Amino acid sequence: MLKRESNADSRSGERAKNRFAGVVTGGALLGWVVIGWAGYCHFGPATFRQPFFFLMLLVLAALGASFRWRLSRRVNFALTLLSLGTALGLTELGLSLMPAFTGEDPMIKRLERMSRDGITVDQRSQSTVITHLRQRQQDAYPAITGEVLRGGERHGLSLAIRIEGRRAVPLSNVANRRIIDCNESGTWSWFDADDFGFRNPPLLWSTAPLDAVLLGDSFVSGSCVHEGQDMAATIRQSIPATASVAVGGFGPLMALGALSEYIAPHRPKVVVWFYYEGNDMQELLVEAQDPVLRRYLDDPTFSQNLIAQRSGIDAQMRSFLDSLLHRAVSSDANPDAIRLGTWLRMTIKLYRLRTTLGLADWGAGCCDIGLFRQVIMRADETVRGWGGRLLFVYLPSWRGLARPPWLRREAAMRSRDPVLHAMQDLDIPVIDVYPLFRESNRFHAYFAGPDLHFSAAGYARVGEELGRVLSSVLKPPR
Repeated sequence: MLKRESNADSRSGERAKNRFAGVVTGGALLGWVVIGWAGYCHFGPATFRQPFFFLMLLVLAALGASFRWRLSRRVNFALTLLSLGTALGLTELGLSLMPAFTGEDPMIKRLERMSRDGITVDQRSQSTVITHLRQRQQDAYPAITGEVLRGGERHGLSLAIRIEGRRAVPLSNVANRRIIDCNESGTWSWFDADDFGFRNPPLLWSTAPLDAVLLGDSFVSGSCVHEGQDMAATIRQSIPATASVAVGGFGPLMALGALSEYIAPHRPKVVVWFYYEGNDMQELLVEAQDPVLRRYLDDPTFSQNLIAQRSGIDAQMRSFLDSLLHRAVSSDANPDAIRLGTWLRMTIKLYRLRTTLGLADWGAGCCDIGLFRQVIMRADETVRGWGGRLLFVYLPSWRGLARPPWLRREAAMRSRDPVLHAMQDLDIPVIDVYPLFRESNRFHAYFAGPDLHFSAAGYARVGEELGRVLSSVLKPPR
């Protein structure tokens, strides 16, 4: 009788241990599936080509195989993984409670800090500013971004331009309208777009020939500073016939398209190609997946005829942006929900922990230097084709300047040497802004803040240096 009871107790204890082991292993499995899903959210479909994917596959395979292990070994292994996952989660949660790691837009954090310091700050959202201007009969629109032009989703809407039944990718803002840009200084910056949708003085394109055209992203368009403070305005003080062809979020392929569509017909003496280390390589990898943008590289004769189709494209863009504005105004009514959503996304993706360790884009790879070389070679061939000259400007990021070399792990910063070596191999003159900002030991003053655009002082410093270089390049031979 006692033996049967002992056996029953033993079996009962064994079942309890098995249940405990199942719970622990299942918890570990679930936790690492969540981490894997966060990786997919961060890297997108490219997850499956990253080292991250193989690490996750190894962990999940080991967890699956552990069901065949001895009970004690399985429990210990699952507890180890569960503890590791919990530690990662708690660390991320702790960082999220620190002011420096809220996960919010750095521009929002800067404005809140300015407000706390007693500086007057325009707290209105971009959509509210535009609504107020329209109420005063000013036809205003938000600044467009490269992501939106490529069809990226905003408030559940995506831009889908059709020209003669074919998909088209516009490469500029809405033309001849007031463009509300951004607010990193406490007041909203804006500019009046020219006939093509860029930030230039009226009638500049009628100047024949143009001396120089600046080509690039938001840093080149002078994002977040007021009229007269962008680098093109500084250069015009010495070289008046200088235009800017730039949109926030332009990567190398979109810049190549803008070169073909807008710059080539005007044949300027010099084209200045700007490379921003903060995101240009990442933008290139995304743009390379777009069949329309890819054609600018593969077919030197390709054109979307954007100048000729300007009126039709603008009508479609205005309609899209009007719908986007309506939804943005509605979302402005619930900012707390937006902040909570941002906080959750950042936490699930362990963004703050990865950023702290310099692994914000871990697994994304350094860069496709081969593809980038092809883009620059195509641009150089195009400019040389009309007798012009291509110059290359390397713009540093705030993190690239602020972090010591051993912490520059992000792909953006690791691309510096390969990019500069490629330009040297292609015999393209380089203006490197790194030493320019470093020489004063106060580079912080050249940025509006961490991970933000240049300040007015930063744009002016780059503009002055480029004005000096361009004056030398454009000087007629004796």
